[in-house]
Amino acid sequence: MYKEVYDELERKHFHFTINNIASLFPQIDSYDIYVFIMYAISRKETVDKHIAICDALMFSDPCFSDSYNLIAWHLRRALDVFPKNKEVLQWIIDSFYSTNHPDSPFSEKELSEYNNLLT
Repeated sequence: MYKEVYDELERKHFHFTINNIASLFPQIDSYDIYVFIMYAISRKETVDKHIAICDALMFSDPCFSDSYNLIAWHLRRALDVFPKNKEVLQWIIDSFYSTNHPDSPFSEKELSEYNNLLT
């Protein structure tokens, strides 16, 4: 019932964040959250949906064994569609650059470039 749920959320001007989704659907597992947000992205691609899906992949129970590459794909895609978006850049910097994340899917060069775009 993704279509019906999505249409209702759009009518209510729902703000796609992982917290809002988890509050609305407390029993849904991380895989179903991912699939629902992907459906939402397919309907209307926005930064907040890409950020929500990255939050789900980063901070929920893992539903994929290589979630960091999926996170990187979503963040790069968001930057392709919404170039130099500060929210996306900040998410990358906070999650991978500032923390010196050992499993970062981004190269040091990419992280430096993203950091420079913020300053």
